[in-house]
Amino acid sequence: MGKKTIDLTNRVTELDVIRGLCILGMAVDHAFAMVVFMLPSIFQNSTSTYNIYTFGIEYWNSTFRMIIHMLGLSLFLLLTGVCCSFSRSNIKRGARLFAVSIAFTLVTVVFMNIIDEKDNMVFFGVLHCIAVSLLIIGLLEKIKTNKWIYLAIGIVMVAVGIIFVNVVNEFGDNTVSVSSESLWTLIPKCVIGLAYTGADCEPLFPYGGIIFIGVFLGKMIYKDKKSLIFKKYHNNFLTFVGRHTLIFYLVHLLVIVPIWVVVYLILGAKLTIFG
Repeated sequence: MGKKTIDLTNRVTELDVIRGLCILGMAVDHAFAMVVFMLPSIFQNSTSTYNIYTFGIEYWNSTFRMIIHMLGLSLFLLLTGVCCSFSRSNIKRGARLFAVSIAFTLVTVVFMNIIDEKDNMVFFGVLHCIAVSLLIIGLLEKIKTNKWIYLAIGIVMVAVGIIFVNVVNEFGDNTVSVSSESLWTLIPKCVIGLAYTGADCEPLFPYGGIIFIGVFLGKMIYKDKKSLIFKKYHNNFLTFVGRHTLIFYLVHLLVIVPIWVVVYLILGAKLTIFG
């Protein structure tokens, strides 16, 4: 049998390149998150890993990281919305992604309970936010919604999210511990942005609104569903990552911890369970 070819005629090079860069940046960010929040629960304090941990703390608390993280996340969600404008069935995509996000939540619940880091369980992260947004967008597409409606909804969702953070919470930290409140009340708050909990929390307000704005931009700028920069699709590493963002997102989370564990063991760090 001949080699199977992949139809890339409906892909847009610049969108996949930027999405690929966003995912790789997210992987770096998550790698240091593991150093700061998870590895201390797995390994004893060690002089051999002290520099890694202190660098991780400095990076995590830096203004640079906060700016890059917000820009990268916002850009990724915006491009997710743009790509939604190309899809034939956002309801099907949303349902499939929602199932994956629920499975991801169950995995984090089990793992974080094992290492006694319950506050890092993920109940409504970026996967959940995208999935629910896709389902809503798919329903709006069923009634042939005008593209300007997506822009209006997106702006309102972003504005409400800002209000929730800065007004409702009186400019305070609205990060809530899992043990401080019933999950039946905490999770709905996380979904709409009245509270943040877990290692990954991206509520619909404001983050879902960015996706809606992206749908508007996709329908406005890419109405012909063709690249604006490249005459033909460029198949390279970045575009490959950009085409398979979900797979890379899930895989990088699975491999980061084992990689760090190997590095720490090579450096002579001792596991907490043997302490």
